[in-house]
Amino acid sequence: MRLLSQRVPSGCPITRGETLRRRTRAAAAATAGLLLIGGAGTLSYWTDTEITDGIELATGEITLSPFECDPDGWTFADGDPLVDGEQIVPGDVVSKSCSFDVTMEGDNARAALELTDAPIFLESNDFTVQLTPTATYSIDGEPVPAELDDENNGDTVDVDLSVVFSDLGDPRILDQAALADPLQNQNLTNGADLTATLDAITVVIRQQV
Repeated sequence: MRLLSQRVPSGCPITRGETLRRRTRAAAAATAGLLLIGGAGTLSYWTDTEITDGIELATGEITLSPFECDPDGWTFADGDPLVDGEQIVPGDVVSKSCSFDVTMEGDNARAALELTDAPIFLESNDFTVQLTPTATYSIDGEPVPAELDDENNGDTVDVDLSVVFSDLGDPRILDQAALADPLQNQNLTNGADLTATLDAITVVIRQQV
């Protein structure tokens, strides 16, 4: 029988057990390397950056200018000026004209005017019940729209105020004969002693959304 033999070079004694140990260490080292890559975050991802231009923003404006009124102030129907405290009689109509400007800056500006159609007196008495105050508003002769927008920027709102002294048949003011009779005048008030002060007119502009 012939024996086959394989010579192992001298100085490199390698056994089967040593070979397995080396393979095991190599596998363990490879695994550790993979864990190191994943756990330490050394894996790179592609990134990119783009820049877009910004924009400058500015606020709009919704305001009213102060009232500007006719220098003559309150006048009678014939144009004569009415002085504070001047006496008026039934049938008289006194009026006053004013205006204010509207600023509506902003492409989407929307607003509504809150207007006082029926001004009131500071105090009520036997004289004020016979006075009828009114206020009308217009833009270029047309009624003020329910909503204003940027197209109304710079518009002028005209305000016409009037007070009518009407005869309601109240003897305490109109029946001068009764006032001259002491017996009938016991519970009557002389109309000449009564005054009426019209309250200020307030206009509000409120943004609509």
